[in-house]
Amino acid sequence: MSTKQTAAMLVRHLEAFRTGDVDGVMQDYTEESAFYTPDGVLKGLEAIRRLFEGYLTGPFAPDIVESFEILREDCEGEIAYVVWKASTAAIEVVIGSDTFIVRDGKIVYQTFVGHIIPKN
Repeated sequence: MSTKQTAAMLVRHLEAFRTGDVDGVMQDYTEESAFYTPDGVLKGLEAIRRLFEGYLTGPFAPDIVESFEILREDCEGEIAYVVWKASTAAIEVVIGSDTFIVRDGKIVYQTFVGHIIPKN
């Protein structure tokens, strides 16, 4: 996959996330996709959808996001890497990082880690 194709997927994916479009986010995954988090690995569409439904109706619901800033974004070949920070009514993400491995326009593997502080 070319860097240009990976970058296009990343733009589409981030926009779907920012707007709370779970179906749009999920278009980037397949049943074989794996999402690595500090709490473990999620495999397949059902598990990954549950994660995003929770995020996008909970702490990252578009109506409570105060700021979302990309600090670094790199794409090379099938790899995309993003460092970001965000603030919502519920949480402060001091720093977050996602790495995507993309093949045939779909996310095969994704990793996420973040330093998240509840605001309550």
